[in-house]
Amino acid sequence: MKRTALIITMFLLLNTSFAFAHPIDESNHIYINVKDFGAVGDGSTDDTEAVKNAAKKAYAESKVLYFPTGTYVISDAIKFGFDNSKTLTLQGGNDAVITTPEDYEGDIFVSNMEFNFYVKDLKFIHKGTKGQILNTHYLNAYNCIFEGNSTNRSTLVSFAGSNCKVQDSTFITKNENSYALEYVRRPDKISINDYIIDNTFTGVGNGLRIAASSMDGRPEGLKVNGCTFENSGKLQILVECILHLDISDNTFKNSTGTAIKVMPRDLGVHGLFITGNSIQSREYCIEAQDNGLATIHIADNYIYDSKMGVYMNKSYSDVHVHNNYFKNITDTPIKLLSAYEIYVAKNVIEDSNKSLHITGAKGSFVIENNAYAKKATIDIENFTYKEPAKQVNIYVVLSIVFSIAIIALIVVLVFLLKKKA
Repeated sequence: MKRTALIITMFLLLNTSFAFAHPIDESNHIYINVKDFGAVGDGSTDDTEAVKNAAKKAYAESKVLYFPTGTYVISDAIKFGFDNSKTLTLQGGNDAVITTPEDYEGDIFVSNMEFNFYVKDLKFIHKGTKGQILNTHYLNAYNCIFEGNSTNRSTLVSFAGSNCKVQDSTFITKNENSYALEYVRRPDKISINDYIIDNTFTGVGNGLRIAASSMDGRPEGLKVNGCTFENSGKLQILVECILHLDISDNTFKNSTGTAIKVMPRDLGVHGLFITGNSIQSREYCIEAQDNGLATIHIADNYIYDSKMGVYMNKSYSDVHVHNNYFKNITDTPIKLLSAYEIYVAKNVIEDSNKSLHITGAKGSFVIENNAYAKKATIDIENFTYKEPAKQVNIYVVLSIVFSIAIIALIVVLVFLLKKKA
């Protein structure tokens, strides 16, 4: 035991020493320190010109624009042009904060770099009345905090490039109409293979908006994975236009409206996979409206404590709703209206007011092996739905079996004790 403890202690010490063996060396030639250009970082001095001069040098030389511990006030946008030969990183020290005056109307950082724009270990607070924190083409953000204010309706951060990643960051919206993060496609540009992973979305506003800006194309291949959406706004994810979107292993809770809303526009939404999520919302957990949606798979989700589980109000093709667990849905767990081509199977519905409500005309329909206690409403032309003879909750069955087994065990023990006496 002592030997094991010694080994563990040595391992922890080695890891601790390694973690602190390579702190940021501000004198390293790859770092452009904003304080070397006159930035003060005291939270009241306007550091705009100093940051601009340092940023100009960092961009020209493809280096790291470094903000040591402090609070830097920016009153004019710091802009980076289009140059694919450049690499730029915004890097913060411990507790480095970038903020604006309260009367500021504009973005803080604007980047048209098509590749290689990185933001790490920084906290941003936009105190102004208009403008974004980051308005970028390419973006790779890690371990950052983005915070707005109650008077600013602008999106906190937007990006539009390919092979981008936003990871381990926190978004705090303070205006109920603001979005935390927006992923778009710019005209004549390609947006493909992007990742939004392990982030936290909180505050009173909306979460993530996935959109296109024109009819000449749409974003393609976005993964939203491992995030926590606990913002209380009306929308936690709004999907408007994309080809291939994977929303998986996220946690959704506290929305006053809809957790995931699909509202196709422009070229629409094709290839949407919503899998393995925990979803709770006051109104709708998953809501899809209007035409322009094809190939949607909703599977292996835990959907609970909401008014509506999965709701679609128009005809869609290739819709799969399967292997989901619904609990305490006050209206309808699965409601598909004017359906066209659906597969609804192996869903478990517990403690809900209704079960299935599906209507449709001609199309391909498979509705089978769902477990629920309430009567289903199936109104599909030339389709006969046979409900299971016994729609029982497997958990209730297991509970009954377990109770019987306990009672039987008690009876046997009592019998054996009496026999022994």
